[in-house]
Amino acid sequence: MAQLKEIVVSLPDEILSEVDVMAKKHKIDRSQMIAHIARLYIQRRQRLRDMKKGYTEMADINLEIANFCLEADNNALNLYEDMLS
Repeated sequence: MAQLKEIVVSLPDEILSEVDVMAKKHKIDRSQMIAHIARLYIQRRQRLRDMKKGYTEMADINLEIANFCLEADNNALNLYEDMLS
């Protein structure tokens, strides 16, 4: 099990009340609940960083696909207009 460090955290009353309600619901103590919330927050931030990295890496590929499709649409439109004239 990971070594625990004791810290002092100040929270507004309404947030502390919500933490206590959640801890009671999950049958864990306040410290465990805050650790769980912090872990979830860290995981969420990591997922967002990973998503941003993925979107950035895919940007050039998506632009190339979009330009290819635009060119195909323009060619089809030109062919259609030629057929109408």
